[in-house]
Amino acid sequence: MTITAVTVTEPSGYARKQQHLRFSLPLEASLLKLEASGTLALQTCVRISDNDNALVFQAVPLTYWQDGSVKWLQFSTFVDIGANESKSLKIEINTDENDAFDESNTIKSSRQDTLHQQSQISPNFAPKGPLNLLQFNDNNECVKLEGNCNIDINGHKHTAIIDNIRHKQQASIGTPFVSVVNLSGSFIPEDLSAPTSSIKFECEYTINQQNRHIATAFTLHNPEASEHPGGLWDLGDKNSVEVIDLCFHFVSKKTISIDLTNTEDPESGVPQKLELPVILSQLNSGGEKFDSINHVDKHQRLSKTEKGYKLVTANHEFRGQRISPTFSLISESKQHIHHLKVQDFWQNFPKSISIKDNECIVNLFPSHIELQPGEKKTHYFEQLFGTDAATNISQNSLICAIKPDWIQKTGVLPFFSPTSISHPLNNIVKEQALEGSHNFFQKREAIDEYGWRHFGDLYADHETSRQKDENIFISHYNNQYDPIFGFMQQYLKDNDIRWLNLAYDLAKHVLDIDIYHTNKDKAEYNNGLFWHTDHYNQAHTCTHRTFSKHQSEAAYGNQQGGGGPGGQHCYTSGLMLHYCMTGNLASKQAVLKLTEWITNVYEGSGSIFEFLLRFKNRHFGDYRNVVTNKYPFDRGSANYVIALLDSYYVSNDSNYLTRARKVIEHTISADDLIEERGLDNPETTWFYIVFLQACARYIFVSRQSKLDQLDGNVLNAFCKYIEWMLEHEKPFLESAEKLEFVNATWVAQDTRKAWLYDACLWLDIIPKQKQTLLQKSQFFKTYIVDYLNASDEKHYTRILVLLLQNVSAFEANSAIEYSQKNTMPINGQAIKYDTLTGNVFKLLKRFSLKREVSWLKKRLR
Repeated sequence: MTITAVTVTEPSGYARKQQHLRFSLPLEASLLKLEASGTLALQTCVRISDNDNALVFQAVPLTYWQDGSVKWLQFSTFVDIGANESKSLKIEINTDENDAFDESNTIKSSRQDTLHQQSQISPNFAPKGPLNLLQFNDNNECVKLEGNCNIDINGHKHTAIIDNIRHKQQASIGTPFVSVVNLSGSFIPEDLSAPTSSIKFECEYTINQQNRHIATAFTLHNPEASEHPGGLWDLGDKNSVEVIDLCFHFVSKKTISIDLTNTEDPESGVPQKLELPVILSQLNSGGEKFDSINHVDKHQRLSKTEKGYKLVTANHEFRGQRISPTFSLISESKQHIHHLKVQDFWQNFPKSISIKDNECIVNLFPSHIELQPGEKKTHYFEQLFGTDAATNISQNSLICAIKPDWIQKTGVLPFFSPTSISHPLNNIVKEQALEGSHNFFQKREAIDEYGWRHFGDLYADHETSRQKDENIFISHYNNQYDPIFGFMQQYLKDNDIRWLNLAYDLAKHVLDIDIYHTNKDKAEYNNGLFWHTDHYNQAHTCTHRTFSKHQSEAAYGNQQGGGGPGGQHCYTSGLMLHYCMTGNLASKQAVLKLTEWITNVYEGSGSIFEFLLRFKNRHFGDYRNVVTNKYPFDRGSANYVIALLDSYYVSNDSNYLTRARKVIEHTISADDLIEERGLDNPETTWFYIVFLQACARYIFVSRQSKLDQLDGNVLNAFCKYIEWMLEHEKPFLESAEKLEFVNATWVAQDTRKAWLYDACLWLDIIPKQKQTLLQKSQFFKTYIVDYLNASDEKHYTRILVLLLQNVSAFEANSAIEYSQKNTMPINGQAIKYDTLTGNVFKLLKRFSLKREVSWLKKRLR
């Protein structure tokens, strides 16, 4: 098979020579299979070419179809491309083992052979040794990147020490020129009498031998649990850690000159040639609101800094607002040039880089920061070696786009419709999200949503609707309704790189800040996702953790603020897709850990004390009823189902699919008396529609997998509720008297109804109602477009995210066409589940005194 779905574009106006390109390509089921041993069938079964010139490449499978064939395949290769040029790449997959591609054209090139003889980047790490050194050989002359990593923790200087080393091994096709080394460790105080710190680090080196490039992702982690008294999560927690001067020291050949490339503002007046020594410091964002209350410390105070950045050389000092630097350190012989770039330098302030003689210091926290319990921060920087490499590292990466029709053909995304891009509702989304005066990039400027903790998150500006003054109102969105997924899905439909930038920035933020990275708190909190900051309240000092002691009022009547991560705020699909598109293993691990967390939320951790408490509270409806095994008919159970499906997607473990089916069968049934469920009261039951959306996705995946045959109980129950909706559902605002807050968010929520009707057309499960589904779908779409076009709320973050989440299936004709190709018979066989007696027996069988004591301690502290 020949695939011509990949287009590469140079976005910065600079010609590139042998520019590294990495992209993920979805594949149809059964196209590229593995041997029984788990290895790829042939080294010569794949070829990638540019204008019929075979390219050196490495390809790594990321996810698999149920039959063992590759679902997402990540390519690494090198291309020559002109300034602002776009070109297509051709990928050929040979399914005939007796007719393999010529190996000499596929995995060899004279350039590669020569390069591997001349240079090698050699990891040189040792357990219990310091975190330093990569050794780089060039023309038989050794250039050492020696040094270390130091940090000041709570006033004491510490050195990073390696505890574990793991060389990541993955099956791959082609030439294995990219290797990954994962390190983890701790920090040892230089003064042995100083207290030890629980702070941990993870460091991933991605080493590309082909172009002598090292990408480093360094993560600082506070694994302790928060005290959160009264469910409040303010800065100043007893287990927080004060950090300053997180420094990487590099020692190499003596540097005699420095070149600086500033891609943020090439006309800034800063010269390209700099005199040693050099110190560059980004003090804050440099934006109009650089001194925003978004940056207060635990005392609600702002640090006093001069605006922007400061660059000091031997004889000059330069000031500016924002800088994105790439330094080129040129050796005395001019044969060795060390290029260095810290990603998102100004956006993740504070940052500094200093260079003198043969030493370079990258300071990732040059001023005091507080790392909260369960919080992480990952810093990314790149190093590249070679006389002609500056352009390839300093400029924006090449843009690689996959044709939307190909994505739909592969079936890797449920209900993905390329033609929905032409729908009028999509025009509203793009205008408001990317182009309008309140677009997502401008929202960052409104509250200065920058700095190491905030950058990437979305400003929850809809929370300002009840604001009574003009002061800056700080509210963080924390990925509600999964904008990561919405942004990436939109990018895959229209290839506008701005969507991808928003998605990747947000994914990095969520992975570090919004997830509670600890195993030392309650099971229903550990590794969970924090809610957005509390409705209609300033964040004050709770950062991205919802509730603050300084919040003076509850958003909803007399409800008391306070609490932690909860199952009704769990979003995994964006991280699942982020893993597939980037290969970022942290995103895959986050999907699996979030699924484990939400499982604990609904199933419990196995404690008998916990079981007795849930038995007592079984009528409250927030968790699974331990007597009836029924789950609440709400978005929390929906999030649980989706998390299980996403874990199945990234792991190919069919047990997740079976568990998703169990949740559905214990939530809805074809025997339900729908009239008794109160679905006509939208204020309290609107989220039943979210659960039905999760059911639709389960049906799609279940058919596709051909493993967990579609149970008639699920389908019959789902169809019964859809038919009830067709008869009874109307726009939410037509029941305004039943709503506490009447606003355009309810109109955006109506998109879920149109999404469901279109999904039913895709699945072709109610053929007698096809015409009604079409009519109802079109009615809601027209209503939503008309309402939002006239609304002054359509730019609000929550509204745009809801639209992004639910416009994917907005093309009924595509849905009908797809359904005709993807039908599958129904299997009515049911699964037997545990009874109350069985659950009690399991608890007793697994009894652990240590578990019971731990459960009590975490609730009585």
